[in-house]
Amino acid sequence: MSSLKTNPFIDSLPSIHSYEAFETLVERRPDKSNDFSQLSHEKREEQLEEDLYVPSEFAWGIYQDITRLIRKGYRTRNPLDHSFTKHNNTWTFGDSDKYSEEYREKRGIAGVITGTSGFGKTTLVDNCLRLIPKTRVHKFESSLVGEEFLQIVWIKIDCEADSRKETLLNIARQIQSHVNQDLGIKKFESMRAPALRKAVVTVCRKFAVGLIVIDECQTLTSLPFDKDDKTTSTGFLEKLFQDLGLPLLTIGTQEYWDLLKLRGQTYRRMTKNLSVRVQRYDEGDAFWSKLLNVYIRNFVFPGAKKLSGNQSKRIYDISAGNVSLLQKLCSAMLLLRESYDVRQLTNDLLELAYQRVKTDVETTKLLLELKDIDIDAFEGDVANSQKSQKKVTRKTDESIADDAGEAYRSRILKLRGKR
Repeated sequence: MSSLKTNPFIDSLPSIHSYEAFETLVERRPDKSNDFSQLSHEKREEQLEEDLYVPSEFAWGIYQDITRLIRKGYRTRNPLDHSFTKHNNTWTFGDSDKYSEEYREKRGIAGVITGTSGFGKTTLVDNCLRLIPKTRVHKFESSLVGEEFLQIVWIKIDCEADSRKETLLNIARQIQSHVNQDLGIKKFESMRAPALRKAVVTVCRKFAVGLIVIDECQTLTSLPFDKDDKTTSTGFLEKLFQDLGLPLLTIGTQEYWDLLKLRGQTYRRMTKNLSVRVQRYDEGDAFWSKLLNVYIRNFVFPGAKKLSGNQSKRIYDISAGNVSLLQKLCSAMLLLRESYDVRQLTNDLLELAYQRVKTDVETTKLLLELKDIDIDAFEGDVANSQKSQKKVTRKTDESIADDAGEAYRSRILKLRGKR
């Protein structure tokens, strides 16, 4: 059995870091540098927006989830096992449709990370991926895949709203950027969708890609929001997932989560191994308190006294536990700190900073309110669908989810119409 053999694809990967090691490796704290106090407010604002990063235990959990997805995907792909080349050759030269069904049942691994814009999903995932090598080169004395083999551990792309073809091409381009040989990307550009998908999947398997991460999947919702297009939108990712036979991680905002929920079968497959929703921090969350200290007492007002209870509460009310809004509020504070030459946060300065970011704050908070209603709506629809099915006839979980999705879709349209 291949699972009992040495597997170079897995053995070459680094061990999963402890939380302490993870925190040390990904944390970025410009405020800890010796010359930080001498920096201009413009430079501090630049560092606040681009360099400052404080990892949480939640981020460490995502890092573990991602590494496990990769390792799990390699368990059934071993370059020292005949089945590895057999599967790849069957896909390339044999019955790819039949093969996809068999491969999906055994190797289909997928995960979804969603959350409202501004909660740092992309930054979180990017920092996790930084700790995982992109490629590994293997040298074998004798191997079914040749004496030297390039393993591409992960690639990450953005989902293209206007062109699914471009999304597929971006996967191929990412792989091309790591290899010396010409993969024929120019020929790919003239292919029709089915042929292109097969060509891209072939390249992914040829270089044993361990994980494909597709960000900004909410762009799929740019298509008309109706019954026909919901299948087309999610069907693109589902078909890609079926054909790949390797881990696929998709990331998007609440709109992407809404779209997945409209089709129970797709939702179940795409969240098969991981389903994470990045949510706002609670006011009493210890990590939120840590962020306030870092952003305000260490970064904006170095050495300032502890925030009062009212100030902490007001900052939470303004930012709604959203890191992006906290960052914007602190940027406004930096400018006002320089203009008024103050070294402590006062209630007046806090209110002035709020006025500068009020439009962004209120818009985001309105979206957050709608998303919370949407989530409650779907969960209620699932429960109602399950109750009704018990009274009428036995149905699969998949059909119940589809029924709930239809009810949920109708409710979303009504809610959004009211907004």
